[in-house]
Amino acid sequence: MACPVLSPYNQIPKNDSNKLGIVGMPCQVLAVTKMKKAPPVNRVSIGNVKLVIGLFCTWALSPDKFHRFLKEKLDLAKVKKFDIPPPPSNRFDVYSTSDKISFPLDEIRQFTMQTCAYCLDMTSEFADISVGSVEGIEGWNTVVIRTDIGDELVKAAKDKKKLETDKLPPENLAHLKKAALLKKKRAFKEIAKRSGDEKNLLYVGLSPKLAEKLLTS
Repeated sequence: MACPVLSPYNQIPKNDSNKLGIVGMPCQVLAVTKMKKAPPVNRVSIGNVKLVIGLFCTWALSPDKFHRFLKEKLDLAKVKKFDIPPPPSNRFDVYSTSDKISFPLDEIRQFTMQTCAYCLDMTSEFADISVGSVEGIEGWNTVVIRTDIGDELVKAAKDKKKLETDKLPPENLAHLKKAALLKKKRAFKEIAKRSGDEKNLLYVGLSPKLAEKLLTS
């Protein structure tokens, strides 16, 4: 779901000195990264943000439209969990207090936010730690440590027995890399379609050679 994660940051008093941690989707992690490069004025210091945890995301659903759809189909007060099982299931599962209801994934995709089509990042590449589900391994998440701060946090959690880890199977890592690359390719093609020119990728700084490779492969 698309949630205004960064909205509370803008409401923090300017002189607040508390350290902050942010958990967000790739687009929100990118926004925080840009804020660190060009700090906003008249707001609490972006330097207070000491940890950024990013989630994996292929696309997000528009809250209003999707909520109306669910409200017509379900008793939302009884819903406990949503899940999209790994391919080839192609379905969206809703778990309630009494049963499970499944919808074809194509029926759910109509509520995807339009801007997701132009998003290049599936795995929150600018986060300290990225987290997402492991396809085919129930009860585990994939964790990608990207910075020294992220590494310190994971080590501390392991030392305190708060985190159980294991190596990601090579085939899962290969699939994750492939899925992340496919998202980039789809996004580049959508951007080129929007600009009307494959040589005009709008805001994306990319060499012509690499752009051609991504757009034609």
